[in-house]
Amino acid sequence: MRLALVALLVTLCGGGVSAQPAAGATGPPASYGEAIRWYKKAARSGSAKAQYLLALMVETGQGRPRDPQRAARWYARAAAQGHARAQLRLGWLHQTGEGVPRDTATAAALYADAASQGLHEAAFNLGSLYEQGDGVPADPARAMSLYRQAAETGMGEAQLNLGLLLAARHDDRSSLKEGLLWLSRAAAQGVPGAGSARDSLRDTLSAAELAEVRRRLTRRRSEQPRR
Repeated sequence: MRLALVALLVTLCGGGVSAQPAAGATGPPASYGEAIRWYKKAARSGSAKAQYLLALMVETGQGRPRDPQRAARWYARAAAQGHARAQLRLGWLHQTGEGVPRDTATAAALYADAASQGLHEAAFNLGSLYEQGDGVPADPARAMSLYRQAAETGMGEAQLNLGLLLAARHDDRSSLKEGLLWLSRAAAQGVPGAGSARDSLRDTLSAAELAEVRRRLTRRRSEQPRR
């Protein structure tokens, strides 16, 4: 994940972080190194947003070599203040074991905190842990609920995973129809694997069931606001 320096600075300066340029400076910093100094000053004063942005730059190696271990420390400080994206990134580091010991139970707890704040990426990641039983007890129903939370925001990968779980309920015709609905939405976004899964499931449904799914897809599109 790489963010443009200008975008980071707009987020920092426009988001209430009290980091100021050096005396006499009139514009944004001219280098990543200077940006890091701005973030570090605000982060040390307790700004969760600055702590998160500093960690992000350190993790992704902007302006200096990547240092996931140091990034994790800054993410942890922001996460402790309830910063949802810091919780997400710290959870990912714990899930992958980069910069911190691999601990998927801790990752799950961090994802849960972030998901409770409406962060759909965290809901998706937590859903995958529940689906796999990694760090938490395997719970397909819980995974499905979390995937649905992310899928409703338009996240194609969540739509795919939700559709696949529903499609696995071979004896539940309602689930199969809903599975086709979500797989069709994922396929429309070009999510790899969604089109073939949709086509395979489509072959198991009757003409009447397919017509019902088409009506629901059409209704859904008509309800979406026009840009």
